[in-house]
Parts: sequence; C-alpha cells; structure tokens
Amino acid sequence: MKKIVSMVLAFVLVMTVQASVFANGNQSPEDLVQQRVEQSKESRLQLQSAPLSSEIAAELQRIAEQYEVGEALSPEDADFIKKYAPINLSDVEEGETVQIQATETYFFEGYNNNGLIDAGLQGFFQLTKGAINHSLRTYMLSYDRDGKVRPRITNTNTFVGYGLIGSDGVIGKVVDFTQSNQCTNRSECTMDKTTPFSGVMIYGYSAPVAQIYYSADTDENSVTISEITEWD
Repeated sequence: MKKIVSMVLAFVLVMTVQASVFANGNQSPEDLVQQRVEQSKESRLQLQSAPLSSEIAAELQRIAEQYEVGEALSPEDADFIKKYAPINLSDVEEGETVQIQATETYFFEGYNNNGLIDAGLQGFFQLTKGAINHSLRTYMLSYDRDGKVRPRITNTNTFVGYGLIGSDGVIGKVVDFTQSNQCTNRSECTMDKTTPFSGVMIYGYSAPVAQIYYSADTDENSVTISEITEWD
C-alpha cells in the first residue's frame, strides 16, 4: 500500500457526495465511459477542471502513510481530514450513526502525453454506503489514444477511509485497500473490481492511477496519468 499511496499526490480524485444524475437516458455507466473514450480519441478532449491542489494532496498523503487502520488521528489531522477529504458521506456529527444510503456513481478522466505515448483514462466509482458495511466498485479504462498496442498497461486505485473508532467519537483510519490489474500487448486495459469493506466511515478519497509502458520491463518512457478530474 505504501508504494501506491506515495503516488497519491498527483492522482487524488476530487469527489463530493451528491447523487449522480445521468442525462444520457438509459445508457449504462460502462457505455458512457466507452463513449467518452471515443470522443477523446476523435477530439483530443482535455481536462475540464483542476485536480486537488498539490499542497492538500501532499497532506492527505502524509496522513494516509502515518496511520494504520484502527489508529486514531491527532486532533490536527482529524480537523484536516474533516475539512479537505474529497469524500464526505454525510453531515454526521461525531458520535451519531451514519445513515444507510443508496449506491452513487462518480465519473473521472485524465490524460498525459510524453511525446511517445498519448495516454487516456476514463472510469467511474460506484460507492455503496451503509451504516457499517460498504463497497466500492472501480471501473477504469486506460488506453493509447492513437490505438497503438503497448507491451503493458496497469490500473491501480487506492482507497483510504476515515471515520469513528471506539465509543468516544474519535476520528481514525478505518479502511485502506488497493485494487489493481494489468494487461499485456493491448492498446487498452479495463479494470472492473468491487471491494466490500466495513466500518463507520465518514471521510475518504480514492486515488486512481494508470500507467502505459513503452517497454515491458522498464519504466523508462512510460506514461503515468498525472491529473484526474470529475466529469458529468
């Protein structure tokens, strides 16, 4: 996990917990992602908004690395998480119970080009929230925007959650996991993974990372998607 969290600085996804409204009729989230991919290949679609500031992302990274699951945050770090954590499940006061809510879907995208590889990433999260039991589905489609076959493409998402630990309402780390996959000799690579988890989670963030390799056995000349933003 430490290796993945070390990459969070450039990849923290800005998310707010609001119900997603699809204006595209009966299209599935997967269809919408594929449509966005095709649009990006045709129009060289670029990012529409700025990612989380590097200062805030760096502090979120530090806190994620400093604490273990089940460990209470310092009052200062807890205040920072309450203020800046991109995921805020509800307006729950400390000591109250998180109310059960339905699944919500959040779309994201990112692009990078190093002169050798023009890389794109589209995907979505589906966060199903409950009082104690939750699940996170991550769908990521990473691809060469020119359609060229690459020796290796990897997808990784790190999820870190904070919430109430013990009976005194203290904020601590309650979940920390990584989802990942890789494809070889492909022009695109899809990851579709769902991870159940439990805990009284209130705050958190996801950090999706895509990497496309120019050579299978080295990072040299590879491209890592460095900015992720939401899209409607």
